[in-house]
Amino acid sequence: MGERILEMSGICKAFPGVKALDHVDLYLEKGEVLALVGENGAGKSTLMKILSGAYKQDEGTLQIDGHPVDSGKYSPIASIGLGVSVIYQELNYLSTVSIAENIFLGRLPKKKSGIVDYRRLYQDSLEIQRELGLDELDPMEEAGGLLTAQKQLLEVARAFVRNSKVIVMDEPTASLTDKEIEQLYQIVKKYKERGGSVIFISHKLDEIFSICDSVMVMRDGKNVLRSLIEKETKESIIEAMVGRELENMYPVEEHEMHEVVFEVKNLSSHFLKDISFEVHSGEIVGLYGLMGAGCEEITQCIYGIEKCESGTFYLNGKETALTDPHLSIRAGVAYVPGERKAGGLLLNMPVGANVTLASLKKIAGRGFLNLRKERRMAEQWVQTLDVKTPDVDTDVESLSGGNQQKVVFAKCLNVKPKLLLLNEPTRGVDVGAKAEIYKLMEEFCKEGLGILMASSEMPETMAICDRIIVVHDGRITAAFDKREQPYQQFEIMKAVLGETDCSLEEEV
Repeated sequence: MGERILEMSGICKAFPGVKALDHVDLYLEKGEVLALVGENGAGKSTLMKILSGAYKQDEGTLQIDGHPVDSGKYSPIASIGLGVSVIYQELNYLSTVSIAENIFLGRLPKKKSGIVDYRRLYQDSLEIQRELGLDELDPMEEAGGLLTAQKQLLEVARAFVRNSKVIVMDEPTASLTDKEIEQLYQIVKKYKERGGSVIFISHKLDEIFSICDSVMVMRDGKNVLRSLIEKETKESIIEAMVGRELENMYPVEEHEMHEVVFEVKNLSSHFLKDISFEVHSGEIVGLYGLMGAGCEEITQCIYGIEKCESGTFYLNGKETALTDPHLSIRAGVAYVPGERKAGGLLLNMPVGANVTLASLKKIAGRGFLNLRKERRMAEQWVQTLDVKTPDVDTDVESLSGGNQQKVVFAKCLNVKPKLLLLNEPTRGVDVGAKAEIYKLMEEFCKEGLGILMASSEMPETMAICDRIIVVHDGRITAAFDKREQPYQQFEIMKAVLGETDCSLEEEV
């Protein structure tokens, strides 16, 4: 066993009505990259907030580099001083100051006079940037103009400057392209070579097998597995996460295709070009393409979020104006956005209020909302969709990601839609919650709902969609129907890259 840089022992933490952590043990060796995985709500974030000094544990001890930490004096500033850096999904940077000043935040080199030594600052910044592959950036440039991936690497650079012994990366690849992910992997390897250690939090099992040495699985506030990654499989990790076997991650039933419930003809926008296809009642149609290909824009144009330059929409064969979300909801179109926290939920409001948000007319009368009716309606959906919540009065922000997504589904289904638009419906949820969402989609189809899903996950799209419409550079390049012929990943990827339109049907 190698030398331990971090040891958390018997960590307990409780909130009103919830035991978030129950005697959790975590250790990290020097030069080790440890994957920390678990379903949303398993306790990962709470444990890392204790490590970062944001929370104080109720019980348990913390040691960093062999030295016990006094929890009474431990704070976010103290954690940085002891060599712990946390890179959250919500990036922390100052948009109006330079790249160099962001990297050396709190450690700006100064002259004897006490004035910042900008020449040395920019030289030192360039040195760090070269090491991280950011040397093409001007250290004097304002950080606000950087791409998401560059901002993330900026935080890694700051951790390097602080000589951090431990870096915690929370879902670091969520918004990165494949090329940017590879760049991040190389930086993690360099950091390991310097003797640094990483806690890598991710829902993406492929990447933890690519970059991590070990894996720790949490479930229901406890650590249930700690192992070398080479000794585990995806299946064993998933089983540890959910506490059961997931033999059927994806539904395998074929959907019966009924009448056409929705059709779009010749849709064009500032980016989309001549988009035409149809969705039948009881089927799932997938929109698939690279990031920025136009899949999300198609769903947003249909729902009325994005403006269309031309195009005609039909619901149940009748031409319908879908120029704004209000009209779309009235016509029977519901939309689950990709960013549920930004566009799908009111986080500081109760579950009940969120469920009825798009259908207030159902609970309104004489100018007032019937709160008793709202509660009954919300409780029915909580039971139907198996939302894990203490009650419908609980604020949505306290729920796990998977349960938040179920509340979004409840809000959409409460309007009794004919067409359900899904934009990345399983983004940011764990494997157990994904399986539950797929099962729900299957049940919606059986009830005759037409589903149009934009997803950037190839396995998900191929497994649950009856048809796949491939989008490249704002155009449909191909369409595949697995009821006619099994999907071929190679052919789909050719269409994704815009290299073929041989599978494009006359009637998409």
